[in-house]
Amino acid sequence: MIRTNLQTFEVRANLEGVRELRRKVALGLGCTGLPEARQNETLVAVSELATNLVQHSAPPPRWIRVLLSRERGDWRLELADNGAPLLDWRARLTTGAIDGADCLAEDHGRGLALVAAMFPDARYEPGESAREFNRWRLGLGESSVVVAVIDDDPLQLRVIAAYLADSYQVISFSAPLVAVERLRRAPPDLVLADIRMPELDGLELRRRLAEDPATELVPFIFMTESRDEVVREQADLLGIDDFLLKPVRKRQLIAAVQRTLFRSRSLRARLGHRIDAAITEALKPKLPAELGSWRAVVRSVAAEAGGGDFVSFTQGPDCAALVLVDVMGHGVAAKFFAHAHAGYIGGLLHSRPDAWEPASLCRAISQRVFDDKLNQYSLLTCVAVRLTHGGGVEIACAGHPAPLLLDALGAHQLDIGGALPGLQSEPVYDTLSLTLKPGERLLLFTDGLFEGAFTAPGRNALELDLLATAKQGLAAPLADLADALMATFYAAAGDTPRDDATLIILEPSSP
Repeated sequence: MIRTNLQTFEVRANLEGVRELRRKVALGLGCTGLPEARQNETLVAVSELATNLVQHSAPPPRWIRVLLSRERGDWRLELADNGAPLLDWRARLTTGAIDGADCLAEDHGRGLALVAAMFPDARYEPGESAREFNRWRLGLGESSVVVAVIDDDPLQLRVIAAYLADSYQVISFSAPLVAVERLRRAPPDLVLADIRMPELDGLELRRRLAEDPATELVPFIFMTESRDEVVREQADLLGIDDFLLKPVRKRQLIAAVQRTLFRSRSLRARLGHRIDAAITEALKPKLPAELGSWRAVVRSVAAEAGGGDFVSFTQGPDCAALVLVDVMGHGVAAKFFAHAHAGYIGGLLHSRPDAWEPASLCRAISQRVFDDKLNQYSLLTCVAVRLTHGGGVEIACAGHPAPLLLDALGAHQLDIGGALPGLQSEPVYDTLSLTLKPGERLLLFTDGLFEGAFTAPGRNALELDLLATAKQGLAAPLADLADALMATFYAAAGDTPRDDATLIILEPSSP
């Protein structure tokens, strides 16, 4: 079986290296023609797998290498490292596949469960000796980039199509009028067209496609034997992306196609970042200073595009309810998932007061993720809380870190937990009930708060520092304590945190 190794990326095995690897792989994926959603999923997988290798291999690898290859039209990714094998995977080698449910039993399982959901055929092959590398293998699928080639010369049409067939889906047209009608119904990702053609020349073909909303934004490249400067000027006025003189060499053609597609994706990415910023602002965790008979303060930081933390809340005459959610993923698609989840949970809280009971809330959210197959490709955790008069509080968690109780003795993590949402139908969650005494506080947080440092020792130190800060600030105003905790976080995470982080501090109002 013939395999073409197209791109190799290697980085040092640390968290900065993981970031660099993600940037390099993103550029490489941009040339594959894979759907944008699949590219985003691949970036998530690379990030999660590489991070697991850095944080959980003992001893850790010195380097991590990614190979992008193409085999019989299918794109494949191999991630290799020279560290110790993840021994807990050896028992699963009878099938060779990752079991998403088994992943969740591990302390580093959440990211691997997401990889398993997105890439069911993912395989891990541990090296059997010091000379053999450990390898993850992922099948990415076929290129979905469609390039339309239009030329009345049958020989030229076959040559250009043959040049592109290794990397793209090519549809060929010798009749430009037929091409216009077909492309309006099913717009391609790129059009390559000759200029001098009977029935309809390339210039008029371009005008007609540009006037149709379905095809006006499709990138366009002209190919022609004409050296006439007037023709070139006419073509430029039509807003084309490139102009190639025949005969076109394969390397020249591939470079022009890759360059044009990359520019088109970059423009869409910039638009996506604007959309992401708008949704991020809309999802930014917010709470009123008074939530029923409780006081509340919230602080948060967003790390990068995709996913995100958000809070949904409501209150009635006798109690208040809130849900803190952490949606994981990269890219604008993950941000849309977060927005969709926020809409559902907000609607649930405002339309069904009977669902405010925390375990019921977690169960409803989990069932929603389980029933909606699209939502299964986004991973989330949540903690649901109901607040009542006199310091009463009820809590349920779905894959989320348990809250901390702050009292005179320090910060203590509550004994409450539950499965990740969406793993099974009709899940069961428990509700923990307690009553806070005067001076005690409840701290909710997403895992990014305690995982902001870049090394395992750094994360251990950050946890100790946060707990010490919480204890020292027990008597301080809520806002001052929240600011002190975030200052401790930023001291470890720097100006560009590796993950979103949110904290909420709650205390009962004085009688």
